[in-house]
Amino acid sequence: MFLSDWPASKRDAVHSLALKGCLAAVRGDIETETARGLFASWAERRDILAPDAAAFITSRRGNSHGAR
Repeated sequence: MFLSDWPASKRDAVHSLALKGCLAAVRGDIETETARGLFASWAERRDILAPDAAAFITSRRGNSHGAR
């Protein structure tokens, strides 16, 4: 898993939330959309989110169900 392989020296609280969220989604404990949001937030902070994905994320913020 990408987050698990991230160097320990570069991990922070946002990384921890994203990792825990993704693992919770795999277990079925939280919605996958919630985990995706946590991962995207972490990736944006690290400036590794693809530009098209960043625009998509921004357009969906504030819409908890993803419907437009």
